Amino acid sequence: MATGAAANVIGQVLNAAGQLLLVPVFLRCWGTASYGEWLALSAAAAYLLTLDFGMQTFVINRLTQCYATGQMQDYARILHSGLLMNLAVPTLGVIATAPLLIAAPIERWLQLKLLTHSEAVLVAMLLCLQVVYSIAFGLINGIYRSITEYSRGQMVVNLRTLCTLGLTAAVVSGGGSLRDVAFVQLGLLFATIGFMYLDLLRRHPEISIGVSHGEWRLVREFLKPSLAFFMIQMSSALWIQGMSIYVAVMFGATSLVVFTSLRTLSNLVRQLGTVVHHAAWPEFTAMDALSQIQRLRNLHLVIAKVVTLTAACALAFLGVMGDRVVYLWTGGRVAYDAPLMWALLLLVLSQAHWTTSGVLISACNRQQTLLRYSGVSLLLGFTTGAALAPHFGVAGFVGGFALVDALVCGIGLPWATCRLIGESVKRFFVEVSLKNAFVLALLLIVVRASRPLVTTASQELVALFAAAAVAGAVAIGGSYLVGLSRFEKNRLHSAIGSLLADEHAG
Repeated sequence: MATGAAANVIGQVLNAAGQLLLVPVFLRCWGTASYGEWLALSAAAAYLLTLDFGMQTFVINRLTQCYATGQMQDYARILHSGLLMNLAVPTLGVIATAPLLIAAPIERWLQLKLLTHSEAVLVAMLLCLQVVYSIAFGLINGIYRSITEYSRGQMVVNLRTLCTLGLTAAVVSGGGSLRDVAFVQLGLLFATIGFMYLDLLRRHPEISIGVSHGEWRLVREFLKPSLAFFMIQMSSALWIQGMSIYVAVMFGATSLVVFTSLRTLSNLVRQLGTVVHHAAWPEFTAMDALSQIQRLRNLHLVIAKVVTLTAACALAFLGVMGDRVVYLWTGGRVAYDAPLMWALLLLVLSQAHWTTSGVLISACNRQQTLLRYSGVSLLLGFTTGAALAPHFGVAGFVGGFALVDALVCGIGLPWATCRLIGESVKRFFVEVSLKNAFVLALLLIVVRASRPLVTTASQELVALFAAAAVAGAVAIGGSYLVGLSRFEKNRLHSAIGSLLADEHAG
């Protein structure tokens, strides 16, 4: 578990580094307009991920069970059936999409000004192929998890991510076009699939990778239990890519670059939360199975506090210092939109408030509850955001999402989770919401007071880090004094005491 968590941390660091480092490269070499068109086409192609139908998670779970019990014939049938589905259906999807792309005026729909129709179609097709065959990549990589080699599988993903970042930066810096980057990324995907196939074949000859034993009957049986995962996946795709496509269509590629850049910054805190939640998921599952309800309540409350506090720190710092961060990050190539940044940060804070509850519900096999709340939030959020967008621009669109998310998921999911585990709803909102609100107010005062020092400093980057360090110290101190309950303080003191005692004994 420790090695898997470490591999996850490396993956999140690589993802964050890629998001931060590639943006200036794209902007410097391609310019705002071309980069915006790349983002628009990527967002449109990403919808083909839904051709997985949510089956991958279910299939990998079944493979894990079969390997643990030594049922290798069933393992082969399930794996081959999953690969049959993950290869045949996406391929048919691409074949069906190709004539639609050729016939449709996608350059007008996505407001593409620089690409010709034929260029846009070629780039879109390459991106579609990359998306659909990444589904099979995910299933083959899931074999590592099923045979208790999760950390090795994650490191393969990390290696692909690192190579993608390096090659993308090299191609763009060398004058490569959108088509060139799409070709390179697709080739790297196939190369990684080939490496995994050979690695598993060499080290685990008992595992047969292919489709010869696949059964469409099994595929049909898999579809029903996979439906909830599929709907959650659809909601996520509609939320992430749907917002990008809406901004591109309604406001153009330049506005999409601003939106995506600011969202990248605000999403860094979400990636930190993901590391915590991935580590907590199996713990939640085990505690629920063993009926360790009090431990489940304590862990849920502590993680919700930590994740929400992290989002509060990001809101205070980026809300006040965001313009300087974006200027230093992009070299002034991306215009700063303060209302949009605040809207994105409020959305991240709202989601941080309820995602721990959503993870616990899913870990306890009650993902239908998560689907119900997130689906309602998505529908009402899009409606509200679209109604506000004509009056308040992109910030109004995101602000509508944030408002609905806070009211539906921010309140509803913690409420449902507390009822599930027998936790006091009042205690949750006091401990997580009210106490973190106090820390957030304190942070806003401290960061705002330090802003003049940053804007007048000759070494602005150093001043920004100093301001972030001060804000972090205030957050830790405020959380200890106000955020932690007496029980949590005692546990913290005991853990520190044990650590010091071990070091002294050593």
